[in-house]
Amino acid sequence: AVLSLAASHTNSCKRCHMRPPSSTKVEIHLDEDASTLRWSSPFKKQQNLSLNDVVGVHAQGQSTLRIDAYPLLAGGCLRGERRSHLRVELELECVETRDEWVTRLRAVLVPPGSKPVRKIAVLVNPAGGRGKAQKIYNDHCAPLFALAGIEVQYTETAREGHGAHLAAALDLQELDGVLCVSGDGLVNEVLNGLMQRVARGDEAAARFPIGVVAA
Repeated sequence: AVLSLAASHTNSCKRCHMRPPSSTKVEIHLDEDASTLRWSSPFKKQQNLSLNDVVGVHAQGQSTLRIDAYPLLAGGCLRGERRSHLRVELELECVETRDEWVTRLRAVLVPPGSKPVRKIAVLVNPAGGRGKAQKIYNDHCAPLFALAGIEVQYTETAREGHGAHLAAALDLQELDGVLCVSGDGLVNEVLNGLMQRVARGDEAAARFPIGVVAA
């Protein structure tokens, strides 16, 4: 169904922090296929946001709907397109209206049958990336997980082979995946730990998602 509610609109991003007057009235809509959110006002042309780019929807303040997304934006002639953080804030008429939008948009973002809150294991090799693995995670990964409302089980490896031991002990029923922040060594250890579980008959370990952030 098409959703349409009157609202006041503010729009800000990490780079420009620009906000139009909060009294600007807009109409917001969700397309029938629930793929695109649109809003417009008498003084501003229609703006669109693909829900494929949205990482989180949050209730904020008294009646603010906050949407965090990472759309592809032009990065200049030498950098090409890149994803950049965009925050849209819609000041809705009341808390009930705001909460209705939060519920409906989250229902689109989280597929039926999925857990409402995702949780992942993060394994960081503090010696990886010439000692910069922790900083890479803190600067680039942790903020994104916070925006998306993803719970993190954070562990730093302490010795060679530690990644295999940790992977062999992961609760695969509780977790949605594991992220390795390091070089190839930690990834290989995690794969070995999961394959040990497969050899013991744990079929879920063969399908367990693994993410890698090179450091």
